Amino acid sequence: MKDATDRKQSAISDAVPEELARLGIQRMCGLLLQLPLQWGALLEGINPKVHLANVAGISKSRLAVGALDRLRPSTLRRAEVHSQRLARERAIGAGWTAEEFEQAVATVPQLSDGLPSKLGELFHFWSKEDGVTLEETIRQAIALEDFVVHLNAAASDGAFRGAQQAALGFLRFDLDPAPGPVHSQAEWEEAESWQTVQRLADRLLMYAIEGLFVTLDAEWGAQYLAGLRSYPVLLGVSPDVTLNTEMKLQRRNGIRRPVRKLFELTFVIAERGHSGRWPDGPPGRSAVAAILEQSDSHAGNYFDGTRALTLRAFEVWWLRLTAHMRGKFERTEQMAAPMMLARVALLWQDYWIKTESGKPRSVIVLDKDEYQRRWQAIRRRLFARIPEGQGTWPDWVKAQLSSPSAGSSPPASSGRSS
Repeated sequence: MKDATDRKQSAISDAVPEELARLGIQRMCGLLLQLPLQWGALLEGINPKVHLANVAGISKSRLAVGALDRLRPSTLRRAEVHSQRLARERAIGAGWTAEEFEQAVATVPQLSDGLPSKLGELFHFWSKEDGVTLEETIRQAIALEDFVVHLNAAASDGAFRGAQQAALGFLRFDLDPAPGPVHSQAEWEEAESWQTVQRLADRLLMYAIEGLFVTLDAEWGAQYLAGLRSYPVLLGVSPDVTLNTEMKLQRRNGIRRPVRKLFELTFVIAERGHSGRWPDGPPGRSAVAAILEQSDSHAGNYFDGTRALTLRAFEVWWLRLTAHMRGKFERTEQMAAPMMLARVALLWQDYWIKTESGKPRSVIVLDKDEYQRRWQAIRRRLFARIPEGQGTWPDWVKAQLSSPSAGSSPPASSGRSS
């Protein structure tokens, strides 16, 4: 009798971690499926739940009762009509014609089940707004979302083999000629538990999201900076850290945040675009403050992260910056804004630098060598469609774009406490 009881307790003990892992996969997938919503809210500078209430017509009281990742698919689908109507109003307010908006909606990317790809749709509309082609980026966004949808469905149904097959199908999609360790199909084929699937999925999904930005970098950068030789320009707004001898963040200027680097890089790009030559170095805080028509401390608050930047605030910065450059170099034409650079900087600052009581507690930094390897592979694939420009980058700009963090650098994608 005791042996039977012990076996029963052991089976229950084994089942609990498996069930928690399966539920953890569902939660992870739910959060990833809400990325377009989260990103849209962040760029607008508002709370995601408030943003969902605004764009989807769901009451704030309804949202208050649960997490965003637990909203029913039917609830989100009912919100689509309201969301699209509001999107139409905003697009027309921004200068689109009704026909242009309807055409953009008619060509929204679809998942394998025929439903709209929300992540693909995000990049689809960004490409329309910026006047660029993002075929490869959108293709990867659709594949990633398809994988998450199928993984979530398998976990919800307790279909372990379905989760396994969803991952293997996604791995076969990736065209990276030198795949990293997350691409081990053997690990997925040998997986026999939800706990293993959760561990592998977490690693694969993070690698895939980074790959989405790498692809965007290769595709958007080569078009926006078409006159220049291709370079991974989004790296120019990734966080950099300087560590002390104890491998903690240096107290003063320990982090060069994406928003600070956005101000610096766009200033440099604007000057080169208006004058035809590169400045000798990045602007200081005073130069940024002068363009903003604010105090040095105001600009410094952007630099150190105590003041949040929104996409609308960046647009104001760009208009003032280019007006300054047109006057300085006697130009008349308006230079197109690098909106994608701003979007990525804002997303990376929010997701990769975590603070507590106004102080940084963790920072995620890119493995820049691996990032550049992936970027080069994609850029080679895109060369026939988007050829190289001839303009060169100065060494100091290339060093800022792609050099490791100053001082002692932590490993890739590792959190560091201050």
